[in-house]
Amino acid sequence: HFYGEIGEYHHRHLSQLVGLMPGSLITHQTPAWLDAAKRTLELRGDFSTGWALAHRLCCWARVGDGDHCYRLLRMLLDPSEPLGRPSAFPDRWKFWSDGWDCGDAPSKS
Repeated sequence: HFYGEIGEYHHRHLSQLVGLMPGSLITHQTPAWLDAAKRTLELRGDFSTGWALAHRLCCWARVGDGDHCYRLLRMLLDPSEPLGRPSAFPDRWKFWSDGWDCGDAPSKS
């Protein structure tokens, strides 16, 4: 099968880019793969929410497009953006278990 024949061609997930971010298989040392990663990011677009938008930001940084990365950073942090801060940092963030805050965790005493 060729890319896009299975699943949704423009689906928002970027799992096929694990070698780019957080991995290190796709780099400037593998220019054909890097070009393919850029094309995937272009096809998937910037429309995403919260943490997925932050992941896109990191992917664009890895491919070396600082302008695109900066644009996504502004989107992520701007509360007036529909995809920005409210969805990235919702009120229920304190329940996430990724180390952001343990202030509401029960004490072990």
